[in-house]
Amino acid sequence: MQNFRALNIYSNQLYAGSASGAIRIGTVGSGLPTSDTTVVNLPGFPTAGGSPYNFVLFKLKVGGTDPFDTLYVADDTPGAVFKYSLVSGSWSSNGFGNVTFARGLAGDVSIVGNTTNVNLFIIGSTSTTSGSGTLTAYTDTNGWNAAPVGNGGAIGTVLATVAANEAWRSIALAPEIPTTAAISVSPGDFIVTDGPSSVTTNSKSYLVSNVSKSSMTWTATWSSSWLSLSTYGAASNNFPAGANTNVVVTFNANATTLANGTYTDTINFINVINGQGNTTRGVSLTITGSVAVTDGFTTWQNQYFGCTGCPQAQGGADPFGKGTSNTNQFLAGFDPTNKAAYVHITAIAKTNSGVDVRVDYLGASGNSITPPNYTSRTNVLEFTAGTGGSYNSNNFASAGVTNILSGGTGAGTLTNMVDPGGATNVPSRYYRVRVLVP
Repeated sequence: MQNFRALNIYSNQLYAGSASGAIRIGTVGSGLPTSDTTVVNLPGFPTAGGSPYNFVLFKLKVGGTDPFDTLYVADDTPGAVFKYSLVSGSWSSNGFGNVTFARGLAGDVSIVGNTTNVNLFIIGSTSTTSGSGTLTAYTDTNGWNAAPVGNGGAIGTVLATVAANEAWRSIALAPEIPTTAAISVSPGDFIVTDGPSSVTTNSKSYLVSNVSKSSMTWTATWSSSWLSLSTYGAASNNFPAGANTNVVVTFNANATTLANGTYTDTINFINVINGQGNTTRGVSLTITGSVAVTDGFTTWQNQYFGCTGCPQAQGGADPFGKGTSNTNQFLAGFDPTNKAAYVHITAIAKTNSGVDVRVDYLGASGNSITPPNYTSRTNVLEFTAGTGGSYNSNNFASAGVTNILSGGTGAGTLTNMVDPGGATNVPSRYYRVRVLVP
């Protein structure tokens, strides 16, 4: 190689960079050679022009099988960071961002939602000469085989400038490796739109790693019956330091029977040893073209919880502690995410010269904004005599008073019912309001 500039190791392969000759960024032999060998330019990478310095490699393509598929190169002539993507075995240019006299380059990735961000740190200059230095931070969110953020213009934010009589040429990241077990998962969320006939052909591979100096046991959990993981049990996933595995997430046969709609779940990747690095990945499946009919409760679950298999959406769940199960809230027409929306008495007082009892309450009045669009509900005033007790275990009888409430939106309606002669009864009466379901 002529005019040698940079030397890097990625996945146990030695790479080198040069600013002259027919080799600019290339692989040095196979693996980590210990004797004289041949350097081969990366296929498709330019063999002339420019002045490349340091470079970084990443794996960004969703579902890709290449060890690395995205390359960033610092080039001090004309002064830019160039981006390349590996497409069908050849490195193709995606564009560049200007950083004056760019030479040093280091970076890592971070996952935010469904986006894998490439975070680059660039050593450049405040002038067109090499006599000064700047540290610039830049994030590219556009992923594999796409133009970098800010393509063709100045990029990044200057974090620091070199002191007088000093110069910066390069930069390296030295992440601290945790001493105790720590889990890492990449890439981001799994989002699919498909029909029932082909939904099972979709998959996403996650790299689960032990990024620590200690052994680690991990597991994964999820809720939906239509989702499968290739491996997840703690019994078979005991990793030594630095080990990793691919976990393939797929949609199983249960997904082929789903009705049209969006179904969501969350995969929890758990470090059983100490929880360090625990993380989640969202799964969203939108089914189109299905002939299956969605039942009302499934629609209601998706409307309010965005999922059907998650714990908070289950029929027997009461996620806000209202004393009413999701099934009963659905039947009564209440919004389960509104903590105040449930049948309850708010006040009891004598009325009509102290003879009658007025019971103020929040009643069920239907839900016109969520299928199956209950337009009304019948509320019945009931009582029991003698000592008080549980509203659902004592022997209650109808007071002969009902309210049919309508036009609700899931929040209920504040109203009242009057028990004629209720104040004259001995012993005293205890009241409840019950909702009749058609």
